[in-house]
Amino acid sequence: MHGWEISVEFLLLGPLLVRSGEVLVSIPQGKQRALLAALAVRNGRVVAASELAELIWEGRPPRSALPTLHNYVKRLRQALGEPGKTLIQTRPPGYLIAAEPGDVDVIRFAALCGSGKEAARRGYWDQAAAQLQVALSMWRGPPFVDIPCGLLADSEVPRLAELRAAALEDRIDADLHLGRHHQVISELRAMASAEPLRERLHLLLMLALYRASRPADALTAYQRARSTFSRPSWS
Repeated sequence: MHGWEISVEFLLLGPLLVRSGEVLVSIPQGKQRALLAALAVRNGRVVAASELAELIWEGRPPRSALPTLHNYVKRLRQALGEPGKTLIQTRPPGYLIAAEPGDVDVIRFAALCGSGKEAARRGYWDQAAAQLQVALSMWRGPPFVDIPCGLLADSEVPRLAELRAAALEDRIDADLHLGRHHQVISELRAMASAEPLRERLHLLLMLALYRASRPADALTAYQRARSTFSRPSWS
């Protein structure tokens, strides 16, 4: 347990938000936001100061990078108030954020996705659908959109997007096991149209249509998927 009573949450699945209890903490624009995001997404792990400098200065850190970085850390601690003294720690060769795993939405999201997948593996479909839906509801918009750090976005956004896409597929699969085929057809059609190269979406759509007693539509979906995957990759 930490030495303060107020929980500080770091929310990265959408525009960056930091919440201390019921109060939103104002984080200055610019490189301080990039630094906070880089530490929060690696919660509990020491990130070398040299790595942080490479990230937030986009591979071209100035000679003054390390003292400037230290100053940014000092300002972030001040912005967080009393909890900041313990939350953001100096640990050679760099810094870390020591938040509870449940207080960082990216980490909580990944944990819920994992527990939902495990529940599905065990055949606990109600539990799987519920946990995956809670995980997906944590997304408030595209992550890292207001973080001025292309290198960080390039390393994290594809990973998070894939986790979210897989969680959506797993949640729909659980819904189908629970007999909710009618409810997911429109959602699956929209998703398959937006991401036509995700084969599992087409399979789930065909299954939903078939179970909804719409075999002709299921056949049409199959033919559309076959056409998509039979096209040359260069076309």
